[in-house]
Amino acid sequence: MWVASNLPHGLVVEHAGVALHINGANVEFDPENLFKNGLAPDTAVRFHGHGLTEFTGKQADAFTEWFGISGKGPGPVQSESIQIAQTEADAKKAAAKHDTSKTARGGLDPQKDLPEGVETKKD
Repeated sequence: MWVASNLPHGLVVEHAGVALHINGANVEFDPENLFKNGLAPDTAVRFHGHGLTEFTGKQADAFTEWFGISGKGPGPVQSESIQIAQTEADAKKAAAKHDTSKTARGGLDPQKDLPEGVETKKD
Protein backbone atom coordinates (compact mmCIF):
# COMPACT_ATOMS: atom_id res chain seq x y z
CA MET A 1 0.00 0.00 0.00
CA TRP A 2 1.25 3.47 -0.88
CA VAL A 3 0.40 6.85 0.61
CA ALA A 4 0.85 10.28 -1.01
CA SER A 5 0.68 13.28 1.32
CA ASN A 6 1.03 16.99 0.58
CA LEU A 7 1.25 17.94 4.25
CA PRO A 8 4.41 20.07 4.44
CA HIS A 9 6.26 18.02 7.06
CA GLY A 10 4.26 14.82 6.95
CA LEU A 11 2.56 13.25 9.91
CA VAL A 12 3.38 10.76 12.62
CA VAL A 13 0.40 8.73 13.79
CA GLU A 14 0.32 6.10 16.49
CA HIS A 15 -2.59 3.75 15.97
CA ALA A 16 -3.20 0.25 17.30
CA GLY A 17 0.27 0.27 18.87
CA VAL A 18 1.98 0.96 15.55
CA ALA A 19 3.88 4.18 14.75
CA LEU A 20 3.12 5.37 11.22
CA HIS A 21 5.53 7.93 9.73
CA ILE A 22 3.87 9.53 6.71
CA ASN A 23 6.26 11.48 4.48
CA GLY A 24 5.23 15.01 3.56
CA ALA A 25 6.00 17.40 0.72
CA ASN A 26 9.28 18.55 2.31
CA VAL A 27 10.75 15.09 2.86
CA GLU A 28 14.53 15.19 2.30
CA PHE A 29 14.37 19.02 2.35
CA ASP A 30 17.74 20.60 3.09
CA PRO A 31 17.38 24.29 4.05
CA GLU A 32 21.12 24.77 3.42
CA ASN A 33 20.75 23.68 -0.20
CA LEU A 34 17.59 25.30 -1.58
CA PHE A 35 15.95 24.12 -4.77
CA LYS A 36 16.29 26.19 -7.93
CA ASN A 37 13.13 28.11 -8.86
CA GLY A 38 11.60 27.12 -5.52
CA LEU A 39 10.46 23.74 -6.84
CA ALA A 40 11.62 20.56 -5.18
CA PRO A 41 12.73 17.89 -7.66
CA ASP A 42 10.98 14.53 -7.71
CA THR A 43 12.79 11.72 -5.88
CA ALA A 44 11.98 8.18 -4.75
CA VAL A 45 10.04 9.59 -1.77
CA ARG A 46 8.71 12.86 -3.23
CA PHE A 47 6.58 13.34 -6.34
CA HIS A 48 4.64 16.42 -7.53
CA GLY A 49 4.81 18.11 -4.13
CA HIS A 50 3.73 15.00 -2.22
CA GLY A 51 5.70 12.75 0.07
CA LEU A 52 5.42 9.07 -0.81
CA THR A 53 5.34 6.34 1.85
CA GLU A 54 4.96 2.59 1.49
CA PHE A 55 3.29 0.57 4.25
CA THR A 56 3.31 -3.23 4.45
CA GLY A 57 2.13 -5.83 6.95
CA LYS A 58 1.01 -4.52 10.34
CA GLN A 59 1.71 -0.95 9.30
CA ALA A 60 -0.60 -1.28 6.29
CA ASP A 61 -3.36 -2.76 8.45
CA ALA A 62 -3.01 -0.04 11.10
CA PHE A 63 -2.91 2.71 8.46
CA THR A 64 -6.02 1.38 6.69
CA GLU A 65 -7.91 1.32 10.00
CA TRP A 66 -6.71 4.83 10.94
CA PHE A 67 -7.53 6.15 7.45
CA GLY A 68 -11.10 4.86 7.75
CA ILE A 69 -11.59 6.42 11.17
CA SER A 70 -9.93 9.74 10.25
CA GLY A 71 -11.98 10.15 7.09
CA LYS A 72 -15.18 10.49 9.14
CA GLY A 73 -14.26 13.92 10.49
CA PRO A 74 -12.45 17.04 9.36
CA GLY A 75 -8.75 16.65 8.83
CA PRO A 76 -6.11 15.67 6.29
CA VAL A 77 -7.96 12.59 5.04
CA GLN A 78 -11.22 14.40 4.37
CA SER A 79 -9.41 17.36 2.76
CA GLU A 80 -7.54 14.90 0.51
CA SER A 81 -4.14 15.96 1.84
CA ILE A 82 -3.48 12.25 2.28
CA GLN A 83 -4.16 9.92 -0.64
CA ILE A 84 -4.09 6.12 -0.44
CA ALA A 85 -3.21 3.80 -3.34
CA GLN A 86 -2.38 0.17 -3.85
CA THR A 87 0.64 0.70 -6.11
CA GLU A 88 3.41 3.27 -6.37
CA ALA A 89 2.22 4.22 -9.86
CA ASP A 90 -1.31 4.89 -8.54
CA ALA A 91 0.11 6.99 -5.68
CA LYS A 92 2.06 9.06 -8.20
CA LYS A 93 -1.09 9.52 -10.31
CA ALA A 94 -2.99 10.72 -7.24
CA ALA A 95 -0.14 13.12 -6.37
CA ALA A 96 -0.05 14.52 -9.89
CA LYS A 97 -3.85 14.94 -9.89
CA HIS A 98 -3.80 16.84 -6.57
CA ASP A 99 -0.65 18.87 -7.23
CA THR A 100 -1.46 22.36 -5.94
CA SER A 101 1.83 23.87 -7.14
CA LYS A 102 0.63 23.81 -10.74
CA THR A 103 -0.65 27.04 -12.13
CA ALA A 104 -3.86 27.26 -14.11
CA ARG A 105 -2.33 29.75 -16.52
CA GLY A 106 0.64 29.32 -18.80
CA GLY A 107 3.38 31.88 -19.26
CA LEU A 108 2.82 35.24 -20.89
CA ASP A 109 4.00 36.13 -24.38
CA PRO A 110 5.33 39.72 -24.16
CA GLN A 111 4.43 40.31 -27.80
CA LYS A 112 0.74 39.48 -27.34
CA ASP A 113 -0.30 39.26 -23.70
CA LEU A 114 0.87 42.49 -22.03
CA PRO A 115 -1.74 45.13 -21.16
CA GLU A 116 -2.01 48.16 -23.40
CA GLY A 117 0.65 50.77 -22.65
CA VAL A 118 3.13 48.33 -21.13
CA GLU A 119 6.38 48.11 -23.05
CA THR A 120 9.33 45.75 -22.90
CA LYS A 121 12.95 46.74 -23.31
CA LYS A 122 15.95 44.63 -24.13
CA ASP A 123 18.50 44.61 -21.30
